Amino acid sequence: YGAGGYNNGAAVGYSANGFSNGAAVGYYAIGQYNGVALGYRAGASLGTQNPGGNILLGYQAGDNLTTGTYNTVIGYNIDAPAVDSTQTLNIGNLIYATGVDGTGTTLSTGNMGVGTTTPSMKLSVQGNVLADAYFVYSDIYEGDALSDLQQIKAEPNEDRKSTRLNS
Repeated sequence: YGAGGYNNGAAVGYSANGFSNGAAVGYYAIGQYNGVALGYRAGASLGTQNPGGNILLGYQAGDNLTTGTYNTVIGYNIDAPAVDSTQTLNIGNLIYATGVDGTGTTLSTGNMGVGTTTPSMKLSVQGNVLADAYFVYSDIYEGDALSDLQQIKAEPNEDRKSTRLNS
């Protein structure tokens, strides 16, 4: 009831709206300007000031966005980092990316983070990393950096709030 598709948009679901080539599926879902919203209230707060290109998948996915563009939000009740986020990725409040600006086969220029909403490098991880192997490359370091790092022994200081490294 009350679903509307406007200017080549498509909508399915109670009060769902698809505007300007956007598609919306779900109760109060809003897909605008070449964007897609799939799920109950996905993109529900999007205004009409051209907040386009968003991909919002899941129950209330991206429902905090009001003016943001070109975001991808995936998961149950997952939001974009801010109401006006642009070119971001949020998968389940665990994997984030900024500068998601690539199109076609062009790589994006941004950064990706695990456990952080503000990745500062191509890959930023907040927390410990477990891997079967590490490959270390640096054009300014000669040798096996991983083997060198494995030789470092850490001992807690008496205050137990800091660590002394011994090589």
